[in-house]
Amino acid sequence: TDTNFKGRVIDWAQKQKKEIEFVCTEESSATKSGKNFVVRLIVEGKEIGNGHAESKKEAEQRAAEFALQKVKKK
Repeated sequence: TDTNFKGRVIDWAQKQKKEIEFVCTEESSATKSGKNFVVRLIVEGKEIGNGHAESKKEAEQRAAEFALQKVKKK
């Protein structure tokens, strides 16, 4: 299975001619790394997905996966 959700959501946005943006913020946490990243996926000004993880890359993937589930339902 394809697990590159970020790539898939970028492809979807290009085909639909929609502008997307990944907005990342960093929070301190009680994890091993001491960091937690929160990524919001914005499509044309509306948040359609978000993800939380200890790495920025993983948080982006989770936000993209959530967003893809949402747009497939439409």
